[in-house]
Amino acid sequence: MHKLITAVLFLLLFFSSCEKDLGESPSLNPINPSGDSRLLLVGNEGSFGTNTASLSVINLSTDAVTNNVYRASNSQDVGDVLQSITRINDLYYMVVNNSNKILVTDTNFKKIAIISGLTSPRYITAVSETRAYVSSLFNDKIYIIDLIAHSKISEIQMDYNWTEEMLLVRDATGNNLYVCENDTAVNYITKLDVVTNQIVDRIPIAGYSPSKIVEASNGNLWILSGNNFYNKVSTLTELNPITNQIVSSFSFPSNYTTQQLAIGPSNEKYVTVVDYTTNAYGVFKFSASATSFPASFFIHQTSTENFYGISVDPLNGDLYVSDSKGFTQAGAVNKYSSSGVLSKSWTAAIGPSSFYFVD
Repeated sequence: MHKLITAVLFLLLFFSSCEKDLGESPSLNPINPSGDSRLLLVGNEGSFGTNTASLSVINLSTDAVTNNVYRASNSQDVGDVLQSITRINDLYYMVVNNSNKILVTDTNFKKIAIISGLTSPRYITAVSETRAYVSSLFNDKIYIIDLIAHSKISEIQMDYNWTEEMLLVRDATGNNLYVCENDTAVNYITKLDVVTNQIVDRIPIAGYSPSKIVEASNGNLWILSGNNFYNKVSTLTELNPITNQIVSSFSFPSNYTTQQLAIGPSNEKYVTVVDYTTNAYGVFKFSASATSFPASFFIHQTSTENFYGISVDPLNGDLYVSDSKGFTQAGAVNKYSSSGVLSKSWTAAIGPSSFYFVD
């Protein structure tokens, strides 16, 4: 009998151990169970002040959209205004502007950390394996983040409040971060040395109030600037970061307020605009060889569509444009071919604005 009891206990322990091992195995992502699909993450800002920000995921292989992904994974909401999404070291960093925080999740969107102590964060850019910089809407600082501890460790004093997009460039001048300071007095791009965490240059551009920045395949930078409410005409500037010289620039008609900038795989640039006098929205396309302002819109819509966010698929040049629908209802994500033909539309959540392609 003693031997029988011992054997039974052994079997129970064995199966219990096996069950535990199965439970600790990595869980599959229900949105991409096979792991071979391309995904497009969509950050929905939500309606300001209502904590209705959310995350949507579009499976580009199946054309299926899943909304409220973060809530499904964590049983809690994102917060107030999801400004941007960035992937660093196989983790997602969701910058939640009006909640003054950054949510850190794994690739299954399960929360693993919250970075706090930030004032209206906007964008996050990794500058090394262990550090990242974060821009701010209402502070004249760039925050330095420890990516291991997921905490703010220092700040960099900037010239003005409101820093927007940032771009890390590794070239002959070293590893430098180019920062858009969005004040109407600013007609330059601020250059930071990411080793010393110091401002090392202020490079003139063709317009005022820079906000968006992208890099072309030849290493030149393209900066979108302007603030029509303060009579600063919107301008797109091509800048050589080695010589600090303006290569080319395009000024927009004064009735157009520019919003977002994206670059495609063939170095084509897209800019979303709105004409508040007619409440009409559109997208201008600048080819890589453009020498003059486009003669017409690439995509043009009436007030029934509120163009807001924009991104380009780096693999095939397809254009994704979000329709905020006035932030009063579920918005849409519209897919256009590289020739401007609408091919697909998905219903997202309130205020879709930011995109991140996951390959």
